[in-house]
Amino acid sequence: MTESIRSTLVSALRNAGVCLVLSEAETKRYPFVTYEMTVNPIRDKDGVHGYTGLTTIRVVSDDTDQVDQIRATVEGAIEDSMRNETYSNRLTAIDKDCLDGVWTIELSYTFRQIR
Repeated sequence: MTESIRSTLVSALRNAGVCLVLSEAETKRYPFVTYEMTVNPIRDKDGVHGYTGLTTIRVVSDDTDQVDQIRATVEGAIEDSMRNETYSNRLTAIDKDCLDGVWTIELSYTFRQIR
């Protein structure tokens, strides 16, 4: 079994029209979305039978309505693409903050790949 959580997440978000970048330093334009993921194998005595991905997705914009729209798009894309016989997801936290007129919504997810 090969881990595919990361590539499936990136594909789902890009297909939904989300401007996804690896880090904030890569862009100076708003809006954008970044993510961080730590993937761990799920093991038993027979070996690896799945993976979990602890993930933080950040939606950043200088427009409060826009940041909420993109958040909804991200959540919808994840529900549509990562809840099936291979993947499951759980949204564990949502935090919204504003600093110097720039809004950030942080979504914390736990993804699971079982095939």
